[in-house]
Amino acid sequence: MADFRANGDSNSLTNGKEYATPQEFIDSVDNSAWDFATACSSCHVGGGLTNHDREGTRYSKRPTFQGDTTVPLNAYDYTVYEYWMGPADMAANPTDPLYANGMPAHYVNDMGMNNHLNSDGSFVDTDTNPATYKAPGFAPTLAPWAYPYPLDMDGDGEYTTVGVDMPNFQMPNVREIDCMFCHMEGYNNIVSSVAVQMGALNAAPAMGSGMMNMFTQSYLPNIVDSMDVPNIMTGQGTMKVAVLSGNTVSRIKGNPPSDNCRLCHSPTTMENFSDMFDKFLAASPMEFNPLSPFAGPTGLAMPGYDLNAAFIDPSMASQSPTVYAQMDGSWVYGDGSDAGGPFAGMFPMALFQTYKNVTPLSQMSGEMGGNNQPMSGPIYFNGGLDYDQSALKKATIPFPRADFFKRGDLFDDSAQVEAHHSLTCASCHMDTNATNKDQCDPGRGYARLGGVESGTNAVDKTGQDSRNTAKRCEHCHITGKNAEGLPIETYGAGNPTAAHAAAGLTAKITNAIGAEGPFMGDHLDIIDCTVCHMKKQSMAVRALDCTSGNRYPTMIGFQQEKGMMAMFTDPMGLKDIPEADFQTITGLPFPKNMYVNEMNDWSTMPQYDLLKGWWQNGPKFLADGVTPNPDYRRKIYNINMITAILWDNNGAFDANGDGATGVEADSQAPAGMLGFDPWIQRDLKTGPTFADTGFAVVPIGFGDPMDAGNPYGSVYSSQTANGFNPMSDWDYVGVYGGNTMFNTPEQINAYQAFRTGMDSMAGGNKPWDQTQLTIFGGPFQVTHNVVSPSVAVLGTSCNDCHDANSHFFSGGYDMTGSAVPTADTVDMTGIYDINQANGGMVIDISGYNMMQRPVVDYEIVAEPADIITGAEAQSKAGTVHEVEFEEHGCWDGSTFIAYTAATEADLTCLAADAHYVRTTDLSRAEFLYFDEADAHAKATALEANRTLSDYVNAPVAAIDASVPASVEVGATINLVADTTGNDAANTYSWTVNDEAGVLTGSTVTKTFNTIGTWTVTLKVINASGDVDQVSQQVQVAAPAPAADIAVDSPSGLDNSVTFSNLPAHTMLYIIWGDGARERVYDTAASVSVPHNFSASSRYFDGSNYNYRTTVYVYNGSTRVDIKREILTIAP
Repeated sequence: MADFRANGDSNSLTNGKEYATPQEFIDSVDNSAWDFATACSSCHVGGGLTNHDREGTRYSKRPTFQGDTTVPLNAYDYTVYEYWMGPADMAANPTDPLYANGMPAHYVNDMGMNNHLNSDGSFVDTDTNPATYKAPGFAPTLAPWAYPYPLDMDGDGEYTTVGVDMPNFQMPNVREIDCMFCHMEGYNNIVSSVAVQMGALNAAPAMGSGMMNMFTQSYLPNIVDSMDVPNIMTGQGTMKVAVLSGNTVSRIKGNPPSDNCRLCHSPTTMENFSDMFDKFLAASPMEFNPLSPFAGPTGLAMPGYDLNAAFIDPSMASQSPTVYAQMDGSWVYGDGSDAGGPFAGMFPMALFQTYKNVTPLSQMSGEMGGNNQPMSGPIYFNGGLDYDQSALKKATIPFPRADFFKRGDLFDDSAQVEAHHSLTCASCHMDTNATNKDQCDPGRGYARLGGVESGTNAVDKTGQDSRNTAKRCEHCHITGKNAEGLPIETYGAGNPTAAHAAAGLTAKITNAIGAEGPFMGDHLDIIDCTVCHMKKQSMAVRALDCTSGNRYPTMIGFQQEKGMMAMFTDPMGLKDIPEADFQTITGLPFPKNMYVNEMNDWSTMPQYDLLKGWWQNGPKFLADGVTPNPDYRRKIYNINMITAILWDNNGAFDANGDGATGVEADSQAPAGMLGFDPWIQRDLKTGPTFADTGFAVVPIGFGDPMDAGNPYGSVYSSQTANGFNPMSDWDYVGVYGGNTMFNTPEQINAYQAFRTGMDSMAGGNKPWDQTQLTIFGGPFQVTHNVVSPSVAVLGTSCNDCHDANSHFFSGGYDMTGSAVPTADTVDMTGIYDINQANGGMVIDISGYNMMQRPVVDYEIVAEPADIITGAEAQSKAGTVHEVEFEEHGCWDGSTFIAYTAATEADLTCLAADAHYVRTTDLSRAEFLYFDEADAHAKATALEANRTLSDYVNAPVAAIDASVPASVEVGATINLVADTTGNDAANTYSWTVNDEAGVLTGSTVTKTFNTIGTWTVTLKVINASGDVDQVSQQVQVAAPAPAADIAVDSPSGLDNSVTFSNLPAHTMLYIIWGDGARERVYDTAASVSVPHNFSASSRYFDGSNYNYRTTVYVYNGSTRVDIKREILTIAP
């Protein structure tokens, strides 16, 4: 809920929404520009929609107010300084209920003045208050000066290219203009994210690129040198500036190295905790610890960690091994062995003092980490010891790389994982020859959801639509051109057309949609290449539990039966030990496969296999906005759904200050879509009690965690062997740190009442009785992890997709992900095969702690008014709809029974009692075909086991009777095929042996120009390639001569004869053929001459009289023509 622009006296069209009071600012601004630049930029380095207000104004485009408090507040110059009451507050105010449970006391922070603004507008500018530990505000450390010399960005030797060359270069103060992030080989995103979150924006590029030591914040010799330049700050003397060494410059690449792309987008592997930091996370976890010597202006610092402690057996050692720092920057254990950890040893295996230290570290002795309690960690957050809510709620959790998170993408050096592993990311995303992106804008597909802004900004007229600029499969494999039709480097990609044809995929048997409407197409017109050529064998995020103000992923794709540690493939570093000697060498009680894990192939998991949904492959029209795009298609794509689980207000008040009440948000939503008025993050964090569970700061309950009568106070207990509170009414915790997860009506109702009570205590007017859980699925298009057909491929058989077991058209798709059960037993049905004595699948897990317990599927049950579900789907035609994934039934406080006709009949759940809703798997059929009258019937029809011949009839070649057997030379006729019994997709071709060439179509036009007898052949080919043909002959003759001599009447001997087509003449000499002769003097071209023919029997043939008549034509004395004809006259 960022600040937004609104019209009014106190609002500017260029400055966006302004706030008259600090309290109004606190109530309305969820994330300021500062928050976006720090928290969001860990993944969204290039900005995106979150860096604009609701009217499209980019925060960085607004003028600043320079800390002038006489003008209204805005979300560019100010942010909210978050503060929750901690132990000191409670001790100082023991009778005030507002100080319990970490109630907020937030302030507006003027980052330029290092101050707080109280809600009444007064300043808090003193040192830390000893009674409350309320620290003063913070000001991020920015670069103080601009590089004064122009930069030749296009390399033409000039410095004046408008829009390209830079007159000067501003030192990066936000991540999106940290050029090193993409272009410096070896850049470290985690280090950069630490600097940014600390507020050291000036140092983030240097730290991330390895030019500055993050611990000493000094430039590293031999990487950065210095030189004297004129002092532009004072105008007098010189000043020293940093200069990159030649070796450092050589690491700056024009095209971003693939490893740099992976920093944000996709991991390679995650074998262990060390891999988690340098191959899996996009942002570092941070603790709020202003007293740390490594804390920045924000009070945030890297937390202490220990990557060994979790695997230390308490019976074998009392604490984890100590890590020592060496003068050369390396790390060792006490025995001198290597203690180097993440990032090729740049970080040690353990770092910093923690509240779990058995023996305090002695930095004077070089001790830098370790000494922690066995089976603790790996991360230790400040505040974890005394449940300091102000510290814990301001901590940030580690978060995975974006496209692993959204799409389950991996990209390592294995063709088994990605066929294009030998290519760089730039090969498809930079070297695309696209004209509608600039040199710093990677090409991207036409995905429906993305973090990069699209199109021209309506206010400042900047930006380009860089969608559809990445290479698609067909660009390299078939056309050799990009989406604009410009030639590209194809890297020798093979053409699969013949293989597609052999599999029947080019058969014209599908109803496709192009820019100009429906047409008969083939499978390649309706299914993206990646659908058939992708293999996913990795983890991914399925849902984000956002109910506490933080985001906690629920994960899929790993061996859930082994518990949370199975998210790591080799957490203990045992993969290289031979299986035969494993137990002997390690002394561990179980076989190797219990400690070394693998990710699951999604295609083997029906509920997790990729969802199939409709989207388009590009814009419907070309750049002019008018011409239909001939390549436009509506296609089926692979989709990974990310489900957000959040609290949404449906009341008649504005929960987040965005100008719309919950009622208005719902009423203004488009048809078929959900409306939102979600609570802002600070409000959400207010309710739960947070704790450190060793991997993240997570909510563990609400209300007093020490009250034994509060079943929701804490899911954990330090008094039990397995760590769980047996009196708790929480059923599940999350796999990403152990956060509590709402799943019953009782939990939801209790929390609503608790939050309404908190609001009442604070004198507010925002009750939670109309707040509901909104469970919304956002579709992310998946295109990576394409593999060779030898590894995996669909489409070699129709039944690869057209089968009820294919997970393509029907079946369920899990929408809520997985969780760790808190009960002492768990039903493992459907997870893995355990045959107990009673034949059941229920196992005893009472002795297992959180990390050891199997991970299971979970669903949410609620009263209908407290839950709403919707997965964003598009139909084949392009309409949008939220598809529900829920079922109605009965709830007895522990068991949900879905209502059906059968439960009505056996009385286990009656319609009258079915007052509850439970989330369920999303119907694949309804997601694909929600616009059909019966989506399930549609899916069933598509799943009938068939071969291509079931869709294709044998061709029948037949020439229509309308085609004549003879024509005159020069005649043009239609050759028409009789299409009776033929498929609409059949092709027709004609050949005639009077000339070369083929005519195509069921009806064609043919002109015969040569006299003779010619063969016309019709060939009909069906979608399977079967052929039938037929031929017939056509006689082509000269035209019949004109009738130059003809009787005027067919009967009667007293008749007349017309002589026509006469050349210029003066006299006709006629020999009538009955013994009479006659001269006729005339000059007309046609002359009718009367004559009474002889009735002699010699001319009679029994039916008619026949006379051989001849006329000689004279022009003067010259004979110019002669004509003869047998005249037949009836008596």
